[in-house]
Amino acid sequence: MMKMKTAITKLLSACTAMLTLAAAASPVMSAFASGATDYLTDGNFYFELKDDNTYVITDCIATVVSEIPEMSNGLVISEIGDSAFINCTGITEMTIPDTVKTIGQNAFYGCTGLSTVRLPSKLTTIADGTFTCCSSLTSVTVPDSVTTIGNDAFRQCDHLTEIDLPDTITSIGEYAFYECTSLRNIELPDQLTNIGRMAFGELLSLESYDTQGCSAFTCENNVLMNKDKNEIYASTSALAGDLIIPDGVRDIKAGAFSSSPMIEYVHIPSTVTTIDDGAFCNMLLNNNGNLTMLKNIDFSEGLTNIGEGAFRGTSVETLSLPTTLKAVGIGAFENCINLKSVILSEGVESIGEDAFFNCTSLKRITLPKSIKQIGEHAFGYDIGADGDYSKMNGFKMSVFSASAGAKYAKSNDIEYVRTDNLIKRTAFIVVAVGLVLAVLVFAVVLMRRSRKSPKLSEKIEAKKAKEKEEEDNYKSII
Repeated sequence: MMKMKTAITKLLSACTAMLTLAAAASPVMSAFASGATDYLTDGNFYFELKDDNTYVITDCIATVVSEIPEMSNGLVISEIGDSAFINCTGITEMTIPDTVKTIGQNAFYGCTGLSTVRLPSKLTTIADGTFTCCSSLTSVTVPDSVTTIGNDAFRQCDHLTEIDLPDTITSIGEYAFYECTSLRNIELPDQLTNIGRMAFGELLSLESYDTQGCSAFTCENNVLMNKDKNEIYASTSALAGDLIIPDGVRDIKAGAFSSSPMIEYVHIPSTVTTIDDGAFCNMLLNNNGNLTMLKNIDFSEGLTNIGEGAFRGTSVETLSLPTTLKAVGIGAFENCINLKSVILSEGVESIGEDAFFNCTSLKRITLPKSIKQIGEHAFGYDIGADGDYSKMNGFKMSVFSASAGAKYAKSNDIEYVRTDNLIKRTAFIVVAVGLVLAVLVFAVVLMRRSRKSPKLSEKIEAKKAKEKEEEDNYKSII
């Protein structure tokens, strides 16, 4: 919002008279000077004079307005500035003239009453956050001149049912259509080569991706992938039940399956090395206390990284993580309230903050010696009555002495046992039992041999009898 300097109120009476005459001869228009830049208002908007002698709208004053004029005070309006209409909730429709070539970042952010908008034909970019949280917006036709959709451009436009994207678009930014929960179909532009992270995240009504003319991406079995089929970007709400990710996929992108909360089982092949942030999480459901249906996860050796919130709020009950895994991200399994058992293999090096926070059914965890870093509230905490972190009752840890796990348990006052002491004790017991068994076996063997062999005295008597018999036979022969 443009603020007038207090010095303006002290203008000379001659200047006041001149402004009064100007106002009588033209629409209500006041000019203010600030350095080399001119600021004006016509009662509806604030304007700023650009170097090319055109105007940019910097702010909207009117409570209700439905169109932007092509010109003001004899000069062309060529631009809508950053945040110019931010939170103008009274606007229900907007026609933007073709003279406008640029619409700034967050220009219509939070215009919750805006249901229809007509974009100018010479617009080249829909900037970051242009229509974020325009919750009444139902349909948009993007002109052929546009080549880029910015980050968060239509984020949380949850009544948007139709979006017509021209084939000229080459890039769709991060979170561009995130939580547009009424969209049913998206036709990817022919020239599209880049899809930002979470661009199509949590589209709970999306039924299909049309990739017929797009050579860079393909959609098979309700899964949107790149043309080489080694990166998964998104999926549709129709995906449910068992999911077998095909061999060859290396990277499951952020929010890739966030639109498919009805998946119950997933097999992840050995080719996958990274599961990115929120890959199987749906925040809309989680924030309402609902879990996704995912119960069983079949990990393969080869996976090295699980991203932030990747499996947050799933229904998984047991986890056996592969030996190749190096890092578990922040909140990776947060709010998995059905999780009862976790096997972390030797080789894991990092456990992020809140990684297993509020896993209320997980009462015990054994941490490998290889772990070097554990974030705050990663284990043994749930949500307290005040909504803050609270230590879980009855939670125990098995850790190695002088390890990151031992340090975490001590600093958080969590009950723990030393794994290496258990190993030594178990090894001693095993060795002792082994020796006892060996002695017993040796004794049994000796006993069996003693039963089968004649006594020494019997052997001596038998030898004497044989010698006597041989001597008698010799005498008889002589």
